[in-house]
Amino acid sequence: MLSQNPTTVAWWSVRMRATGTLDDEPYHVSGAESLVAPGMIEQTVAGLTQRALAPGHTVKARQVRVSLDQLDVEPTIIPALPTELKECPDPVAARQYFVDVLSRFVPHPAEALRVLTEGPTMRGAAMVEAGTDRRLEADPLRGVRVTKFGDLTESAPGASLAHKKHHHEAVLLASKVAAAPGVLAEFCISDDPHYTRGYVCVDGVYTTVTNVKADGDPNGGRVILVDTARADPTTITTWLENHPVLIGPATASSQKATSWHGHLCGRLNAWRAAGLERRPRTFCSAQDPDAVTTDGPALLFSSSDYLGLSTEPKVQQAMNNTVRRLGSSSGGSRLTTGTSVAHHQAEHEIAAWLGYPQAVFMASGYQANIATIQLLADPHVTVISDAENHASLIDGCRLARARTVVVPHADLDAIDTALDCVTTDRALVLTEGVYSMGGDVAPVGELVEIAHRHGALVVVDDAHGIGTVGPTGRGATEELPASQRPDVLLGTASKALGVEGGFACVDETLATLMRNCARGYVFSSAPSPVVAAGVAAAVEYLRTDTRRVCSLQANVAQARLLLAEADLIPPSAAHDRGPIIRIPVGPESRAVAAQEELARRGLMVGAIRYPAVARGDAILRICLTARHTDEHIRILVTSLREVLDGALSDAPR
Repeated sequence: MLSQNPTTVAWWSVRMRATGTLDDEPYHVSGAESLVAPGMIEQTVAGLTQRALAPGHTVKARQVRVSLDQLDVEPTIIPALPTELKECPDPVAARQYFVDVLSRFVPHPAEALRVLTEGPTMRGAAMVEAGTDRRLEADPLRGVRVTKFGDLTESAPGASLAHKKHHHEAVLLASKVAAAPGVLAEFCISDDPHYTRGYVCVDGVYTTVTNVKADGDPNGGRVILVDTARADPTTITTWLENHPVLIGPATASSQKATSWHGHLCGRLNAWRAAGLERRPRTFCSAQDPDAVTTDGPALLFSSSDYLGLSTEPKVQQAMNNTVRRLGSSSGGSRLTTGTSVAHHQAEHEIAAWLGYPQAVFMASGYQANIATIQLLADPHVTVISDAENHASLIDGCRLARARTVVVPHADLDAIDTALDCVTTDRALVLTEGVYSMGGDVAPVGELVEIAHRHGALVVVDDAHGIGTVGPTGRGATEELPASQRPDVLLGTASKALGVEGGFACVDETLATLMRNCARGYVFSSAPSPVVAAGVAAAVEYLRTDTRRVCSLQANVAQARLLLAEADLIPPSAAHDRGPIIRIPVGPESRAVAAQEELARRGLMVGAIRYPAVARGDAILRICLTARHTDEHIRILVTSLREVLDGALSDAPR
């Protein structure tokens, strides 16, 4: 091992590429790279040259190029991965092991396996998005290259490069991949015809897999599975290809701390560089249209307090009465001390209002969604999920480790086709009622008919529909007959109901199962009884008085008509019913510039960017409420037209 501190050395990248000819065509013979200190450059060049010219290659090297580049940034030090061995008797068993691990992350593991065993050989790796099977590398023939890493585990790494050591070099490469932001797992089968081992790197362990292919098989490949919610493909690729890393046992706690700090700073800086950092404003008033923040007054068009019930006196009075009677805290989980008469009342009111036998109340909509999906789905369930589903629904599928098939937005034919192809024991169709980014209403009735014809369960998250659409505000399912209602209706109390919390409307059997086995319900402290009382009061208010619902729906219709006439939304969106209106903008930088200019004019409008929407498809997201006036809406439309068509017409697009 090196005796000096490796991060104080001026490190160099030494690369070797050897080529020859095969059938009169250029042929890659050998290639290697290492990060080395100045004192090791000579022996490294000699070792790499010896490796290029060594006998035993399929083709003799006719040209050897060695390049040296001094690093301009300090390498990150990471530990090598711990290793294990998976003995498989033959390629069939080995590939089944690959499929079993892949199925944790992708809906079609056989497709990823084909990249490893049948696809055209590429020098780099395929980058695949977990949950969708989507290929993300910019050039599928080139793939993603993993470069700029050095070995701190040997005393003379330069000399050792003279001979290829499959296992050792693979562990080094996999260690860098595993340390990259957003990477979940890596799978590799060597394209060396006579090297019959591969590896799986998952959960921080490198596992060698024997007998992955027959001796003489020239096929091979690598697949890197990534989570794009943690890092975008460009950030991951840049880290793998350009960020220097030194790999060896971490021997000092200070090195570990530095490594962690550098890792976190790198993630944050990459997020900022992509224009994705958020700086929320701080409110000094309630969520009224004429709101006040620490930056001054603002005409608010980004609040989900759609009906203004957060300031309704009847709701506030119920909460005040309850805090005096039951206190401010639940004191525990729902299964210990956390269930009060207020919780029972909230669940009774929700279930009766929305027409279900039971409602299970939790601390937030996000928690209710994750807890419900994690309970219903598992690796033996295929989830058919709409491409525009909320992050909480996506996270629920991931936590359940269910096989997830993502279908195009609101595409009933795609859902029908996906259900035809289900091979698991059970299937579940997952959608929103009113979509959180566009405000369009899902065709729930037709969807339920298709799903039930296939024996599938239907779960609808109507967080933005309950209280806003339907003749009396009962959401996207209000007018549906019993045969077309979803099996599970998810909702939240933090939007139109003006309080907090989330809930699942279900039958008696599922309600009992959830109260005993849903992890988000069992292992979380219950919401405050004060919150539960506010929810019950809000529902009771809407059961007897729908004037606010009517006002909201009138505002939505007027705003959509005016925005369509101003060519700010497509004509097809003019008749959508949801209180969320999507204004397409494009690049993140243009959306942020529009948001800032609107704020300068006194309007608070959200610029929604990746990962809430696709990269490069940023939007301005308008949220209308029952308390907006005709004048408020006129100011909004005029300002949007001027900002998007005038002031920002020269902004990058």
